[in-house]
Amino acid sequence: MTVPQIFVRWAVNGGAVGAMDAIDGGRLEDGNTVLVMDSNGIFRPYRCNATSGAAEASPTTIAPDTNAGNKRLILATLGALGLAFPATQVANADANTLDDYEKGTWTPGVSFGGGVTGITYTSQVGRYTKIGNLVAVSGYCLLSAKGSSTGQALVTGLPFTTHSTAGTNSGVAIRIVDISYANQIFASTAVNATTVTLTEATEAGGATNIDDTNFANTSMIILSVSYRVA
Repeated sequence: MTVPQIFVRWAVNGGAVGAMDAIDGGRLEDGNTVLVMDSNGIFRPYRCNATSGAAEASPTTIAPDTNAGNKRLILATLGALGLAFPATQVANADANTLDDYEKGTWTPGVSFGGGVTGITYTSQVGRYTKIGNLVAVSGYCLLSAKGSSTGQALVTGLPFTTHSTAGTNSGVAIRIVDISYANQIFASTAVNATTVTLTEATEAGGATNIDDTNFANTSMIILSVSYRVA
């Protein structure tokens, strides 16, 4: 097996010693990497495509000055490679440093008074994207039976625990079917939790929590929210 080569240069082109295009094409193989850090501090990674033959277009496509053939050094952009973060966040306290990105699924559910006895579902679908300490969440939950638990209704299962500071609750965009309520219904994330609270409010301003008595066996919830994580 051929050992991959990595070249380090301090200019993209120009043909001088230290320029990437001064690398003899005879030394390059398909997949070789060239790392360039120029005098302005701009870092560019390149990969060798041995069969490209593309016209030179600096700085994205560079042909070696010697023995180029069809070999081209192609700028490895984020669009082509993607930007990878570790599976477990390595937190950085610097306000200008992006230290996490993640996308995935979660399972929205419902509880009454903290209980889930007999609750069953026709469908549970959730998606999220986390960028730094902010997560954007969407979810769909359709019951087939509301079970026998009683008490305050919560949407459960948010993919990340919300921030623990009082007053950092986030308002939730919500659509419901087969859930009764007073004049208005609204929802918000709880503090330091993975739940959403459902509340009904009258035109006079009185607000009470939605509970099991407001639900039917075929209740549906669609929600969308962005919130700060713990």
